[in-house]
Amino acid sequence: MRAGLVQALLCPACGGCLVLDVYSESWDGSKIFTGLLSCGCGEQYPIIKGVPRMLLGSLRSILLADYPKFFAEYGHWLRDSWYPQPDLAATSRAMTRTAASFGFEWSYFQRMLPVYRENFRWYTEPLGEMDWCGLHVLDAGCGTGRHVYHLANQGASVVAVDLSRAIDVAVRNTARFDSIDFIQADINAMPLHRGQFDVAISLGVLHHLPEPETGFDSVTAMLKPGGRLLTYVYWDLKGEPPWRKKLLRAVNSLRPFTTEMSFERLKLFSLVFSAVCYLSIVLPGKALRSAGRAEGLSLGHALPLSFYADYPLRVLANDTFDRFSAPIENRYDFESVAHWFSAAGFSDVTILGGSGWRAAGTLSA
Repeated sequence: MRAGLVQALLCPACGGCLVLDVYSESWDGSKIFTGLLSCGCGEQYPIIKGVPRMLLGSLRSILLADYPKFFAEYGHWLRDSWYPQPDLAATSRAMTRTAASFGFEWSYFQRMLPVYRENFRWYTEPLGEMDWCGLHVLDAGCGTGRHVYHLANQGASVVAVDLSRAIDVAVRNTARFDSIDFIQADINAMPLHRGQFDVAISLGVLHHLPEPETGFDSVTAMLKPGGRLLTYVYWDLKGEPPWRKKLLRAVNSLRPFTTEMSFERLKLFSLVFSAVCYLSIVLPGKALRSAGRAEGLSLGHALPLSFYADYPLRVLANDTFDRFSAPIENRYDFESVAHWFSAAGFSDVTILGGSGWRAAGTLSA
């Protein structure tokens, strides 16, 4: 954690300012490796492996599971009230499972791939041509940092937020840059001052939340007037051929079972499932597309999973795990996504399809 980040942080419980205690730091004091952030309201937030862990309530159980060494050494600095109580509410269980799932997923599928450069271009297409140099950008749900990397590489200063221990992978994957701050936090309880970002992105995150609209509003609140927002959410296949909808229902019929699997078993299932799909659907579709015939080109794009023709099998396996593991999956039609942006006061809204809805808009002043 860069020492200056503390000035940008707020208590996610009450919005108050935070006091920093440092346990270990770099020789020049510019980076804090271990410490504690405290608020006058009584809340505390540990800094573990150089990342402030700004979680509340039952989500703190994730930290206890992921960083036992920290709590064995520094746990005595935490108040008894910090430690989470068992929460049997369905929403809390779902969010805890979601965080643990993404932590496992991104720790396994952590390698940065060259194709992520083109993937970044695809996701940011609704923004048009962007000069990122000098922009202050929020990535809400950064995963392994694959988009953070390309933002920083093009000159943006970035605050990367993620709910899970994937934030540690993002730190490693972007270690060459000094323009990125990392926070483990819930985007529904952002520990940041409002209205400070030129651009905010949240890609593949909102549809996994219990209340996606609340998450959308939370990310929107981080923007300056005139700031740009970019989101990606799953589509509901409205208007698509019936066979596509039947195929989606068939896949979703497995989710009640897969969301209860251990992550190790689900990883194996996802690898096998994606390999079968890649060999039987993706590669034949790619071959048709490469044949160069107009009908072959059309059919190649119409086949299921045609999006993955330009990506290695590992990307499909990653997305398969994601789709089968997260306990919450919401899907939206074009009109719903458009309503989110219009209701929040965005103009110049662009919504593009293609394996989901990529949507961007400019927040009115």
